[in-house]
Amino acid sequence: MNECEEVSNRKEFVFKECGRKLTLRNVNQVESRKIKVDDCAIKDKFEIKCDYLLIAEGNEIFIELKGTDIDHALKQIENTIRLIGKKSDIGNRKAYIISTRVPLSSSEVQVLQSRHRNNFKSKLIIHSSPHKEDY
Repeated sequence: MNECEEVSNRKEFVFKECGRKLTLRNVNQVESRKIKVDDCAIKDKFEIKCDYLLIAEGNEIFIELKGTDIDHALKQIENTIRLIGKKSDIGNRKAYIISTRVPLSSSEVQVLQSRHRNNFKSKLIIHSSPHKEDY
């Protein structure tokens, strides 16, 4: 373990940045790795990357806390998946974009979700802040 990671089986993992917040509830209290990606696990300032990655039981959850630029947030997540995501199809992958507000229509969100699922074998969840969900 290094300064970019925290390993725990606690009930909740909270991700906060600039007033945006995502709480993921660890309902089965499985051991999970919370990784600070941006400027920690990936220090290259020229690479675009998401804010966090949570790994639990082989499942990857990529997290970007963003203002309103959903397109850029998605590019950050997708590039992070390319850089450090598992290369096998074992396990599940999710991606969260938590925004101050979601400026896209539901049909635009559905198009992004479909494209992301097809290209990255990942479920894309876009929500306004704050958001809570079980994993």
